[in-house]
Amino acid sequence: MDTFLTKDQSVCLLKTITVVRPKLLSERIKGPHGILAMGAPRGGTSTISYLLDRAGIDMGRINHQNYEDNDVQKSIGNRALLNSVLQRRSKAAGDGRWGCKVPALSFHLQWLDTVLTAPVFVFVFRNPAAVARSILNRDPVFGSDQHGYLASIDHGMKFYNSFRKLAPRLSAPIIVYEYEEAKRRPEIFVTEMDCSLGLGLNSEKIQEIAASITAPGYKIKHN
Repeated sequence: MDTFLTKDQSVCLLKTITVVRPKLLSERIKGPHGILAMGAPRGGTSTISYLLDRAGIDMGRINHQNYEDNDVQKSIGNRALLNSVLQRRSKAAGDGRWGCKVPALSFHLQWLDTVLTAPVFVFVFRNPAAVARSILNRDPVFGSDQHGYLASIDHGMKFYNSFRKLAPRLSAPIIVYEYEEAKRRPEIFVTEMDCSLGLGLNSEKIQEIAASITAPGYKIKHN
């Protein structure tokens, strides 16, 4: 796996992902930790949640249509309840590892960094125009006219701008992945996530997951 460390070794550039604080990440995954996946809705967050689920990470009480943690999703508007749910997930993790995917967690990064014991943040970026196209094609919540399209772009950008604003204030390790690159080179993407998070996938499993995430309807194949 080709890597490139920045001069201060705080950022590791791979082919489909970038790891911020790689040394801390390598230490953190040796003990109990939570992997929180986020990004814009329709922005590729289900890809990483699906990957983690197939790798045996407990992703909570998930909806297999979008791989979101239902309990976390329902508690987003109440931080006390959200903290209770996340702490319960952490304590219930049999092997010390747990995960959840809820896009709206993007707006709570700094708070999550302080209330969770050992978080690992995974954030996905996708072309905002592609996010808007996906919203209009699959779930036109903003309408299907020109105003809906532009509102969909704005909606996706709110998640990216939140990450841009909050990420520099974090102390936890962060994995950023590029949706288009992950879809273009899925086997490399799965391999890089496997190595970075210590998932322990064999080559057959890597190939299986890589083939699945590029196939239509992958999210509902393994209910």
